[in-house]
Amino acid sequence: EELKAKVKNLSDLRKANMDEESRMSAKIAELEREISESTSSLRRSKERISELEQRVSYMEKELLSAKDAAAANEQRLGAELSTVMKLAELHKESSSEWSKKAGELEGVIKALETHLTQVEDDYKEKLGKETLAKSDLEMEVANLKQKIQKCELDLENSRKSGEMSLVPFTNIAAEPANLSDTPMKEMSLSDDVNRNDLMIVPRVPSGVSGTALAASLLRDGWSLAKIYEKYQEATDALRHERFGRRHAEAVLERVLHEIEEKAELILDERAEHERMVEAYALMDHKLQQALLEHDNFENTIRNLKSELKRWERDHFIANKEIDDLQKQVAVLLKECQDVQLRCGSSVPIVGHGAASTSISNGMSNAENNNHAHMTFNDINGLVQQNVQLRNKVHMLSTDLENKGVELRESFQIELKRITDDAASRVEKVMKKSEEQAIMIESLHRSVAMYRKLCEEQQKTRSSIENISSNLQDDGRNDLMVLFEGSQEISKKTHEQVSERARKLDEELTKLRTELMSLRSERDKAVLEASFARDRLNGFMAEIDHQRKEANSVSLRNAELMHLVVDYEKRLRESSDSMQALEESSRKLSMEVSILKHEKEILVKSERRSLDEVNSLSERVHRLQATIDTIHTTDEVQENARSMERRNQQEYIKRLERDWAELKKEVQEQRDHVRVLTLDKKNAFEGCMKQVEDMRQELQSSWKASSDAEARAAVAEAKCSDLEVKLKSKRIIFRDGGHDNSAVNEV
Repeated sequence: EELKAKVKNLSDLRKANMDEESRMSAKIAELEREISESTSSLRRSKERISELEQRVSYMEKELLSAKDAAAANEQRLGAELSTVMKLAELHKESSSEWSKKAGELEGVIKALETHLTQVEDDYKEKLGKETLAKSDLEMEVANLKQKIQKCELDLENSRKSGEMSLVPFTNIAAEPANLSDTPMKEMSLSDDVNRNDLMIVPRVPSGVSGTALAASLLRDGWSLAKIYEKYQEATDALRHERFGRRHAEAVLERVLHEIEEKAELILDERAEHERMVEAYALMDHKLQQALLEHDNFENTIRNLKSELKRWERDHFIANKEIDDLQKQVAVLLKECQDVQLRCGSSVPIVGHGAASTSISNGMSNAENNNHAHMTFNDINGLVQQNVQLRNKVHMLSTDLENKGVELRESFQIELKRITDDAASRVEKVMKKSEEQAIMIESLHRSVAMYRKLCEEQQKTRSSIENISSNLQDDGRNDLMVLFEGSQEISKKTHEQVSERARKLDEELTKLRTELMSLRSERDKAVLEASFARDRLNGFMAEIDHQRKEANSVSLRNAELMHLVVDYEKRLRESSDSMQALEESSRKLSMEVSILKHEKEILVKSERRSLDEVNSLSERVHRLQATIDTIHTTDEVQENARSMERRNQQEYIKRLERDWAELKKEVQEQRDHVRVLTLDKKNAFEGCMKQVEDMRQELQSSWKASSDAEARAAVAEAKCSDLEVKLKSKRIIFRDGGHDNSAVNEV
């Protein structure tokens, strides 16, 4: 009965052990399920990390494209600024040249005005002298008429008397000798006046014959030589006056022609100035439009920068979440390890935080390179420095792209290799842990059986000792046989347990060596991850340095905009000066019209004087018909006249040389004006082409920015979805963590 009770107890113990084994298997299944869930969550987190890296790469590409567009816009604006500066310089040069020309024209016009005033004064003096001489001659002619009438009366009386002698003539000549003293004095005075007034011959009244006039002059005491001398002086004075008037007319015609030509040039220049003003107004309008577009682009760049910062912030938050998830996974693995240790094994599990730390620490450490101090002395130096900076930014951006791509590829390859190795090792460790758990369960079962057997043996021994005194000899023999059989069974079980313990010790040593190797490999992976992290930090520092350079370039662009505003002010001042020049040119045109009117008045007065000279020439011809016998000349007067003629010829030659030089200068100025107009047209056409190209490129960049905004909106939507998923996963992981803690407490 005791043996039956013991057998029942052993069966109950076996049932309890089986129940415990089923419970432990259920717990192990739950732990395996949790481990599979944690591995799936790790895979999802890795996928999320890859997606976030792709998004970061896409945003970096968009940022680089925006930087390229900004650099292209800066280059275009620099080219436009250089063209505007060149146009401003050309405008300054042209305005200075036009001001010089206007000053020269004003000097020429003033010289012409002074010359005209001098000519007018000379002609007025000559007219006054001629009027005085005319009045004197009229008085003399009246006296001569009286004398001629007296002579005619004497001649008629002599004819009537029939006396054919010349005595009456002599008497008549002797009788009025006293009367002719005053007219001779007046004649001498008039001769002096006529000599001073270029020897103008007095007017002879019509109706008087030349023979009568000669006879009257002979009677008055005039000799033939004196009469011929007077006649020669009158003819020379007439010729001299005609030559002077013709020369004055030629000079006036030349002056008028040049004034008309210069007036045409002034009108052409005025039209060109109006065109230039319109062109500059168009350029100003286009510059304002370009400035507005530049401001819009700067605003878009700022918005993109803010979006990039927001994406970086989201990426940082996602990295933190990933780190939290990895920490949770590490906690779960530690719990699994604790469970295994409670079950009887001490297998450590390798952590998986290297990739997360490398990723989370890869977006820091900026501002490592020093920014070169930029100085410039003039606008050309600034433009060259701006071009160099743009080239440098472009080169740095390309290098950064290449390095970033290489770094990402290498980092992804290393991460894949490390993750694959870690996953394979984790799987191996999990398999070994499962095998060890099975072995541990079997050992526990064998140990429990051994304990039960030992207890039963002890109970049997005590029972045998108690019963030995009461039992008989036959019963003693049977109990000894049973006792010996139980001892043999216990020895066999003990040997089996020792063999299993030895095997387990060997497996434990092997697992420890593998764990040491895995730890060394883990340390190597951590070192590689730290090296990759340092490289990422260096590249991020370069990116921040390039951002600083881009900000400095934007500041320089602002300085250039201030310079453009200053040059616009200068252009406005030059336009005001050109308006003042236009007003001065209008005043000069009014003065030219006044001079034309005065010239017409002078021409009319000259015509009148010419009519008078013609009448005088007719009278002189009449005198030539009467005085054919006068042939003597005065050599002194001829020499003086020849000297005067030479002086006049030299003066004419000088004037011709001056006019030739002035014509050459005017021609050179015309050629220069044509060259300037051609340069202006070419520059204007180039500016228009550049502005059209800039508009097209701005439209394309605007389209690209709109596409980028749409992509950013899509990315934000995806990011929000991912955040929702991550929150749900966090809740799941937290629930899983609570369940694990409850299981551990149990």
